[in-house]
Amino acid sequence: PVSRDYHGGDGLVIPGIIRESGWDILEGKLAKLGARDLALQVNLIRASLSSLAGISPVQLSPLKSEARENFLDLARAVGDQLLASAYRYQGTATWISLQSKGRHVLANSNVYAIEQTSTGLYDGLSGIGFFLHYLNEATGEKKYAELLGEVVESLARAPLPNSPSAFSGAGSLAYFFAHHAPEKARHFANAMNHGHAGNNPDITAGWSGSILALLAAGALDKANEFGIALAEFIESEKPWPVQRGFSHGLAGAALALTRLEAATGEKRFGRAARLAFAKEDILIQNSQFTDPAYFQQSGTHQTTWCHGTPGLALARLKAYSLSKDPSLLSSAEEMLRIPFGESQNHSLCHGLLGNADILLETGNTFADGEEWIARARKEAMNAEVVKGWRTAFPLHFENPGLMTGLAGIGYAYLRMAQPDLPCVLALDPPRPMA
Repeated sequence: PVSRDYHGGDGLVIPGIIRESGWDILEGKLAKLGARDLALQVNLIRASLSSLAGISPVQLSPLKSEARENFLDLARAVGDQLLASAYRYQGTATWISLQSKGRHVLANSNVYAIEQTSTGLYDGLSGIGFFLHYLNEATGEKKYAELLGEVVESLARAPLPNSPSAFSGAGSLAYFFAHHAPEKARHFANAMNHGHAGNNPDITAGWSGSILALLAAGALDKANEFGIALAEFIESEKPWPVQRGFSHGLAGAALALTRLEAATGEKRFGRAARLAFAKEDILIQNSQFTDPAYFQQSGTHQTTWCHGTPGLALARLKAYSLSKDPSLLSSAEEMLRIPFGESQNHSLCHGLLGNADILLETGNTFADGEEWIARARKEAMNAEVVKGWRTAFPLHFENPGLMTGLAGIGYAYLRMAQPDLPCVLALDPPRPMA
């Protein structure tokens, strides 16, 4: 390894022709490594251990963040962690992420793979960019603006997804750019085809989420196409897919149709929305308002955005703000009286900060909502002080994404500081320009 000579396969030797020996190159590389490189290597080790955590009983404590004085400082701390863990190259940025690959049948646990971050809103670059956009707006700090620009460049170079999903497909990019660069959002909206959703009506992968993303992007014509498909599904006798809640159930569909009626004036969408809520009310009366598979395993109702009562309440609160139907408000209040229970993580999707964000949105909806906002902030600060950051991944690996990882934790803190920011759990459109 210390030789600078060339050795050919035919036995030819040319002495000293190589400028640096392999050993010299290695020493030079090692000399340039610093604290950031160590952090990236530690992150990879944690990712490797976390990908096996569903099979192994090993438990590790989450990395504890430093105590911060206010929510904006907390959001900055998350932004700084994303800066530290980013892989930046020639004007682009990406991260290492854990990606779910289904369940291990024998071990009865989730299987994860270590991969480059996707482009999606749920756990990819669109979601990270969404947080960085509003963090940059709130702080004006150059380091966040630079990282945001690199995320945008990475998205520009990535292949356009075929799926119209708001959380994992072209809808993700339409929604992100609706907030960050509205003039670019229409390009991604035009690529969305309701036929590519596979007749899936839900929020995360199907028509409902696509409608909300398209409305955020101002693409009413496209949203109308998706709305017709969704309304026909609701009006038909087809059974709703087995899962319940905001992300996969009727609640998200009802909100999408309510928002679409408000945008287009088409009464059919409002009727379909009311029908969706009515169908869901029947499920609620029969205590079937969470994912049946979850209920079968745990014997309890899930209390999260994705499958539980907080998400159902959010849909009704947001629909009430448009329709002013008092029954929606009373139904939401009843759901919010159900104790949320202790969350095992702080994610937006199914963790403590997601529930706190819904409490915050409750405060935004009610005329006397300060009490709800104070409760939301108390929940969010208690989570930070007592436990540090806990993502929704094995060993609380610090995945960078929005709905289950760091970006979502950071955005929840931003919302606690600035409650008028868009509620991403409801795929809110951008705020009107001041």
